[in-house]
Amino acid sequence: MCLLVVFFPFFIFSDIGGSIINIFVCIYIMSFIWILIGDMSMVGHKIGGVNVFGGGLPLYDTEGKLIGAIGVSGDSSCADHNIAWKVRHKLNLDNVPAGVSSTKDDNIVYDSVAGKSTSGWGHQECSPKATKIAKELPKTHPVRPEKQ
Repeated sequence: MCLLVVFFPFFIFSDIGGSIINIFVCIYIMSFIWILIGDMSMVGHKIGGVNVFGGGLPLYDTEGKLIGAIGVSGDSSCADHNIAWKVRHKLNLDNVPAGVSSTKDDNIVYDSVAGKSTSGWGHQECSPKATKIAKELPKTHPVRPEKQ
C-alpha cells in the first residue's frame, strides 16, 4: 500500500487506515525509494529547493517535557522558524530544557563561513531581516517561561 502513497498521496489516510505508525513506515519507504532514484540530499548544496521541516520546533510544557511540535511553512525556512518561535512563545510551550545555540536554546544558528557551518548546526542566512529577527528572539521572546 505504501507504493500507492507514492503515486496517490491523497490516499494516505484512507488506504492505510490512518495509523500514524503506518504513515511513518510509508514515509520511510518513500524516502528510501527517492534515494534509490537519485541523490536528493542537500549535502554540499545551499539551502533551498527541498527543505524538510523548515520552521519546525518542539513544544515543551512548563516542566520541560516534550509534548509535541509546531511546524510553519510558507516563507523561507528562516522566516518560518521565526514565526514558529513566536507562536510557541505565545502558547507558553517554550520551556526548552537545552539547545545548541549560543543562548542554550533551540534558536536557529547562523555560523556559516564560506558555506560551511563552524558548529555543524548552522543554517545559511535567508535574508538580513530574518537573521536579525532570529538573533533578537532570545531577548524579545525568551524561552523557559515561569512555572505556573
